[in-house]
Amino acid sequence: MAKAYRELGEQGVIETRGKQGTFIASGGDPIRAGAEKAATRYVQDLRKLGVSDEEILGFVQSALRGAE
Repeated sequence: MAKAYRELGEQGVIETRGKQGTFIASGGDPIRAGAEKAATRYVQDLRKLGVSDEEILGFVQSALRGAE
């Protein structure tokens, strides 16, 4: 159950407000929010590996070209 709540929160579908509880997120596009969070995690993971921002951009551009 906790995993489901965590995933829904990461996707922007629900919000946890401390001791008030968990609620359906107010507005916004959950797909876009999930994509933004995935991109942020990707950048954070690569930076931890010592990859430069320039290299990260290169990886993303290469992936976009390969997805065409």
